[in-house]
Amino acid sequence: MTSLSRLSSAIGATMFAVALIVPPNAAIAATTGETTSSSPSVVINEVVYDDVVPGTPDSIELFNAGTETVELSGWSLHDDKDRTGKGTISGTLAPGEFTVFQQKEGSQGDFDFGLGKGDSAVLKDATGAVVDRLDYKATAPLADWSRCPDGSGDFAPGAQVTLGSANICEDSGQAEEPEESLSPLVINEIDSSPADWVELYNSGDNTVDLTGYEIRDNSDDHRWQFTSGSVAPRGFVTIDAKSTGLVFDDVAAVFVPGTFEEALGIGSGDSIRLYDSTGATVDEYSWTEHASLNGDAALATYARCPDGTGEFALAHPTPGTANSCFSANELDPQEPPATAAPAKPFPTVGMAKIQDVSFLDDSSGLDWADDYLWAVDNGTGRFWKLTAHADGSVSFVDGWETGKRVRYAKDAQDPEAAGPDTEGITMAGDGRLYIASERDNSNKGVNYNVLLQADPEADGPDVVASQEWDLTALLPTVSANMGIEAVEWVPNSEVAGKLWDHNTGAAFNPKVYHGIANGVFFVGLENNGHVYAFVLNSDGTAQLISDIDPGIGGAMGLNYLVREHTLYVESDNGYDGRIAAISLNATANPDVTLYARPEGLANVNNEGFAIAEECADSARAAWFFQDGVAEGALSSVLMPCDGPSNGETPGGDETQNANPTPPPTDTASPGDGAGNKGNGQTQRAQSVPVAVTSQPLPRTGADSAGLVIVAALLLAAGGALYYLRRRA
Repeated sequence: MTSLSRLSSAIGATMFAVALIVPPNAAIAATTGETTSSSPSVVINEVVYDDVVPGTPDSIELFNAGTETVELSGWSLHDDKDRTGKGTISGTLAPGEFTVFQQKEGSQGDFDFGLGKGDSAVLKDATGAVVDRLDYKATAPLADWSRCPDGSGDFAPGAQVTLGSANICEDSGQAEEPEESLSPLVINEIDSSPADWVELYNSGDNTVDLTGYEIRDNSDDHRWQFTSGSVAPRGFVTIDAKSTGLVFDDVAAVFVPGTFEEALGIGSGDSIRLYDSTGATVDEYSWTEHASLNGDAALATYARCPDGTGEFALAHPTPGTANSCFSANELDPQEPPATAAPAKPFPTVGMAKIQDVSFLDDSSGLDWADDYLWAVDNGTGRFWKLTAHADGSVSFVDGWETGKRVRYAKDAQDPEAAGPDTEGITMAGDGRLYIASERDNSNKGVNYNVLLQADPEADGPDVVASQEWDLTALLPTVSANMGIEAVEWVPNSEVAGKLWDHNTGAAFNPKVYHGIANGVFFVGLENNGHVYAFVLNSDGTAQLISDIDPGIGGAMGLNYLVREHTLYVESDNGYDGRIAAISLNATANPDVTLYARPEGLANVNNEGFAIAEECADSARAAWFFQDGVAEGALSSVLMPCDGPSNGETPGGDETQNANPTPPPTDTASPGDGAGNKGNGQTQRAQSVPVAVTSQPLPRTGADSAGLVIVAALLLAAGGALYYLRRRA
């Protein structure tokens, strides 16, 4: 047991916080479920923590407020995780007497746990019952927590450290806590993962000058101030990681220029506090874990609903705009959306297989083109080229084992930049890759839907985008992580006269536009599951042609089969992995058939999807790409070559479009823009299980009539040679 006179030094400090008040003994176990001791006279009287006082270790002072000496043998000290000290307390404590216990390095201290900025100091008697405890928020006074008066008062920030002697809380020259501000600003929304940002809202009728306003987290040495700016009535202002202002240097005790992320790192259990230019408290909110939906922190924030006046609740991320809190249905586990017709079984002729190739942890997009499978990772912007085999197996093309990394043009000279959050990939008829990104990984809290053009033959490991198309303003406003998830290029020969063009109110005519790559780019949006068709212009602009709702929820993967004239849309496990088959019919309502997840394919977070255009032995491979794992991210199934509809039209009704609008007479020729996505000829085969060997998929695509013609030419050539030899 330490000496009663171990410490009595006084250290001055300015107070910046209000304590969480915990009354002595009586209500200790009200919310903890712990047993309360019947010896209430000994209390925790003073706590120093987290090195806030230089040279003073974490300390706990006890005080006997009773009239009788108390036997302390077997008593113990603990923190919030119930960690105990190096041994039990021994000895006695006389009435009006203090005793102090401290943490020190090695075996010299009285307890071996540390007291953090938000923690608990707990005293238990020899039976394990709680005698007293202090649960304090991480609002960091710069001295300590002290009871005033000793033994019976509530805890408050101490004016001085007085371990081993009477506490000093009042009339000590300490700064009084400022009164509550009358400012109309409130903290309106907070994101702590994956990005750090805070949204403020002006609930008043006048513009507020933000100069001097300050934001702190749960610690008073983490402070960031506005140097300028204002917010209009009912207006919003968002402070993100890169917002510049003044940062408090707690060593020099001065403010210096810096960014928000240099001052604050918003944690999973934290607080955000707002102060006006006078130092008065404006607003604060505290939480114990990251906001998340179904375990995904990127999908949720803490926000007031309605703006400015509502209680904080889980919400969709909406920085700078009106809040949108989750409904009760959204907070429940997601169910597949209701549909008019049940989903059909997705036909397969082979069991699902997990491929023995490794990627990174953020697998996202897939695309098949001329026997090659292209894959992209959303965490790094890295993409790979793999050889696809007839049995669904794949192998990295030589030199592509580590892939290449696509970069924004703005980051060309900054190799440390986080780069695009690449969710989808497609090879177009011009031989270029088009990679879809929903945000910049350097600024994860902001949605940024962009397509990047990349030359797959460019030297790696980094490939700077040769051109970029920002589609954000052309798509619905969504949260940062709910944007574009997939992209698929389709040649003009497939969409001319079939895709509805809402600009002209008629079937798509490519001659009306001057798009690149002789095709249309479809993108899938996770937020609403819609598929949007764009023409990309050479000047970096884009035109939205059509908006299609396949009715499956989140659109995570896209694939167009030229041989089936069908656009497939894949959802993830949030919607049970359903697949929609879309047949364009020259109307605003294309025919859609819904299919269940392929039998044997795990219901996991598959974000990538691709189908081989070519067939081998009456089967073609389809691949699925799982986000969140490195090993076993790629799976495959074998489909019959007559497509999922088993001979029916993709809409599941042989007469689904009895009076289709005829295509315009000036459309592109059948081969126009077909590029490397296949030759556009239809090939159907019997749907029967077959044994398939590992070999490259055939590139010919010739039908039986073509083979007859080739055979006839060979016979004619043979006859000519025979005739010439006879003449010789």
